[in-house]
Amino acid sequence: MCLGDGPGTRTPGDGGQEASMATKSTSSKSKSKSKGKKKGQPASQRTPWDMLLERRSEDELKELLDERLSFLRDRRKRAIELSHIKSDPNEL
Repeated sequence: MCLGDGPGTRTPGDGGQEASMATKSTSSKSKSKSKGKKKGQPASQRTPWDMLLERRSEDELKELLDERLSFLRDRRKRAIELSHIKSDPNEL
């Protein structure tokens, strides 16, 4: 790509016609989308937390968190115990 390539630039093989990026279908779609929104107003967004609260209550989420944390703590304890067994030559 040469410097100056882009919309409205002329290339040696184009017969002097300017290149156009917009077509009828894309320009009409962009106009119709912008009609319904006002400038400066952010779109309302749902966060992942909001979507999670739609499916479960906070009490259920706290219970699940406690279960997962206890599972992870138990797994870590087992890994530490196994590493001590493998590293102690007198145990084998």
